[in-house]
Amino acid sequence: FWDQKEDWIFTDREFTFTDTKKGTVTKGIGMDFDKKFSTVKAHKTTGILSIEDKDE
Repeated sequence: FWDQKEDWIFTDREFTFTDTKKGTVTKGIGMDFDKKFSTVKAHKTTGILSIEDKDE
């Protein structure tokens, strides 16, 4: 669905989101995001994420 007033896209269906920059694939049910994909909110998710350990 598209919310023109807020420039926001959302779905309650299954999805697969591939982030080629981070090399991750996330699957889930339900997500919403802005039209530029700069803010993404995934609802119910599964997948494997790489987390970089940074020494402080």
